[in-house]
Amino acid sequence: MKRLIALITAVLMLLSVTAGLAEDTAADAGASAPYVPARSGYYSPNAGPTRIEQSEMKGYLEYEASYSGGKLQELEVELENSKTDEEYEVLYDSKGNIVRAEYETSDHQIYYDGKTWTDEKGNTVPGPDLAFVKKYYNRFYPHGQSYLNNTMGLVGVSLRDQYPGLTDKWYNIVPVDLTKDGSWSYPMAVSNKYYMGNCIVTVKDGNVTVDYTIPYGRFYVREQCMAWFTDVKDIDANFLNNPTSDFRFGQPVSISGDLKGQDTAILFICNHVDYAVPLRKDGRRPSRVLRGNPDLRKTVAGYVDMLEKMGR
Repeated sequence: MKRLIALITAVLMLLSVTAGLAEDTAADAGASAPYVPARSGYYSPNAGPTRIEQSEMKGYLEYEASYSGGKLQELEVELENSKTDEEYEVLYDSKGNIVRAEYETSDHQIYYDGKTWTDEKGNTVPGPDLAFVKKYYNRFYPHGQSYLNNTMGLVGVSLRDQYPGLTDKWYNIVPVDLTKDGSWSYPMAVSNKYYMGNCIVTVKDGNVTVDYTIPYGRFYVREQCMAWFTDVKDIDANFLNNPTSDFRFGQPVSISGDLKGQDTAILFICNHVDYAVPLRKDGRRPSRVLRGNPDLRKTVAGYVDMLEKMGR
């Protein structure tokens, strides 16, 4: 892999969640139904678990762009099909013409100079049709405001507001009802500012599993941190200064063991991400997180009530 001049990772989500945000489901579980913004932009309650980032090819998609005078000069599209173990690197000029390409499998690698495919010895060989890669080139959006190494977390109870003096960071927590099997989706936000992605919590057979979704476009996850707590008092300043956890996305957590058999546990997420607004060519901007929204305030009040009941 080349060192990136400007790296933008795009993820196209194709999976679907078996159970979503139905209010009656949330009510049955005794949980406070998550607030879903009406104009949610890049939040999708129907997007599926995405801990393993997937493109339409069941792999990853990356862009490497170079600029001159503020204008895009070259754009390399890198695709990996993890299902077939194929990897493509296609470099386009500013007009969308292929400059060169590489194609690699587990047992060989070949090169394209814009006219002919050759192997490592320079012999002319047949190569794959690269026409399908052009659609990924067309989706690249080179403009917008970039946000680097920002946080991505839940939209819930603000630790800064609810527990003054604990932290000056805008970390949020969400209490989760663990008494009924099912799946629930909770909106996530980046920079405590934009709705982007959602958290999926699944309770089944005495375990709880957490995963999350992200939008495709100019969005890249640097680090992940997901933690469970059984008491608000366990969330201390030392943890919040450097959030780390042994819990992992996509891995079942024992309710009776890890979470002490409690009916409710507290979920904390702090991922570090790079993203841009807008995320892609359509120019759509994600919805802002407006704490004054009556529906969101009602949801947060429900979360606070659940937290208070935990301490009784």
